[in-house]
Amino acid sequence: MNPNEKYANYVIKLKSGQTNIDYADFRTVFSMSEEFMNQDLKKSMLESLNELLSTKTDNNDKIIEQCYQILDVDYTEIGIHYLLSEFLLESNKETESLKHKEISTGLKDSILKSGDGNSCKTGYHVIKISEIFDILNFMNAEVISKKNNFSKDGIPCYEVKAKINGKTKKIYFDTTVMMGYILLKDSE
Repeated sequence: MNPNEKYANYVIKLKSGQTNIDYADFRTVFSMSEEFMNQDLKKSMLESLNELLSTKTDNNDKIIEQCYQILDVDYTEIGIHYLLSEFLLESNKETESLKHKEISTGLKDSILKSGDGNSCKTGYHVIKISEIFDILNFMNAEVISKKNNFSKDGIPCYEVKAKINGKTKKIYFDTTVMMGYILLKDSE
């Protein structure tokens, strides 16, 4: 099965409520799919979502609709699944809310289990920049500084110096897939 078909099959399972999947494989398959190369499509959708979130009016239905539109482009968006679960819960759609919370947790955990974040070589494997900030948000990390880096073996990584629970710590993310995406986009 090619990556596009495998990604589509995972999405079908998740949409039907089958949240017990291999999220690491789901993210990997997505990074090899045609959909992954369409990351630019989300930019305007995310901007629209931010506008909706910043207004004071009751627009839960519009926020929910916008979240679903973003997920139609990229079903691996951790933060969108989490946000959607919150707004679905406010709209008394508990079953749907729980599904998206489980997906968000599965995606997050697949990153946290991919490494220990203590060095470039053992950094958390991420496939896109939003995953870095979703993980930092989950850790309640107050970012002090961030920079691109490389391990002695040439592994590209993103180094974040952050304050977590009052302690300063460096957290590393393996950005090999992200760098490949950038190189492919630049060659188009």
